[in-house]
Amino acid sequence: MNGLNTDEFEAWLISHHAFAATLHQVKNEQLHLLYHYHIPTDIIDKIKVIDKGIGMAGLAFEQATQISTCPLARDEFQRLKPHAQFIEGKGTSAIPIWILKNHCYELWGILGIALSTQIDTIMSEQLSLECAQLITR
Repeated sequence: MNGLNTDEFEAWLISHHAFAATLHQVKNEQLHLLYHYHIPTDIIDKIKVIDKGIGMAGLAFEQATQISTCPLARDEFQRLKPHAQFIEGKGTSAIPIWILKNHCYELWGILGIALSTQIDTIMSEQLSLECAQLITR
């Protein structure tokens, strides 16, 4: 799984008190689901492949920036529906994961994570760096 140790990754999610998480990798200009944590079975099939601009992960992919909403279930503008709002976490973000490749950073994928606290920019950057380290070990 591209160097990702799933046990280590799950322990990392637990250490951050994650309610739920997804990890998608960029392949052929789409996001492909590599890992999920506490995601309902009926949602998994719907998020296996995500196009740019669709949902939180797709928006983060398209804009190459963190997309957050808090709380996710109250997405008044419905830009993130239909699959994401089942999570009741206080901080829900889709965070780009950047990997150094051939002396340049490239967008490797998107971490979707729901925590019990709000996710600010500094925390998002920390989560992104830690996730990149786990992926490249």
